[in-house]
Amino acid sequence: ASRLLAQPLSGEQRADAWAPGEVIEAWQQCARLIGPLAVRIQPLAPIKNGNCGTPSPALVESIGNRRSVVFKPPITVACGVVPALEGWINREVQPAARFFFHEPIVRVLGAGGYQCRNRTDTPVLRVSEHGTGNAIDIFGFETRRGLVITVLTDWRGSEGGSTAADAGHDGERMSLGHRPDMSSAKAEFLRTVHRAACGIFKTVLGPEANSDH
Repeated sequence: ASRLLAQPLSGEQRADAWAPGEVIEAWQQCARLIGPLAVRIQPLAPIKNGNCGTPSPALVESIGNRRSVVFKPPITVACGVVPALEGWINREVQPAARFFFHEPIVRVLGAGGYQCRNRTDTPVLRVSEHGTGNAIDIFGFETRRGLVITVLTDWRGSEGGSTAADAGHDGERMSLGHRPDMSSAKAEFLRTVHRAACGIFKTVLGPEANSDH
């Protein structure tokens, strides 16, 4: 990151570019946030495209040290998103995976991050959170032994019946629930980590939010 900060914009400041001071401040703040975290990211050049962009984009490759969770493919997000993502993976996703599947998650599949686009849920044109690098789309997960869980195929599970996830998502309360069959386990896992994300991210949308999700 320091090498990136050492390269101020040359010449006249363009209207579609971040001011050098904005970039420096954003990366200094990012360094403070991610300094203690076990994450593998690549700092990228500032992105500015009209109302879209971020002064501190980062390519997230993996989270964790010995048992890292790899993003396949890597995702581009605003650097400020990384701490929340790291906390969600380590404190919510991994405990849920160990409860439902008895093994950790090693890959996040098909995730999407920065994309300059408008929101589709409002008649007024507003830039999506993806347009500022502050949103992530996650399509699925893969466990250490190769079990794949996807939102598209596993969200509804075997349909019907109460689930352990309905009682909460922390380890103590989950231990009181039943051990579901694999179809139900996948659905409960997805709903558990979805619910847990609500306490970490500002907005969390699942398949039932609208047709785009």
